[in-house]
Amino acid sequence: MGAGDTIIEIDLGADAIGLRTDRALTAAVPDISRERIKALMLAGFVRNSATGALLNDPSLKLAAPVHATLTVPPATASDNAAQDLALVIAYEDD
Repeated sequence: MGAGDTIIEIDLGADAIGLRTDRALTAAVPDISRERIKALMLAGFVRNSATGALLNDPSLKLAAPVHATLTVPPATASDNAAQDLALVIAYEDD
């Protein structure tokens, strides 16, 4: 964990049994997209709080209730910059 990380504790109860892990986490934390949850899982930022085991398989179906810890690192700045493109405009409305 780094400085500025946000730690979210999540209880995935009996209603989450049988759901994919990423779907259950997304339902519990609707502010974070499912794709972001998947990326965090694959990067090792989601753990089972009881055992300390990584929850790094988004497609794994939950077999029992889980208390999970989701670590969300701070957003990083993008290095995108505008570019000049030489475009040929074949048709233009009047």
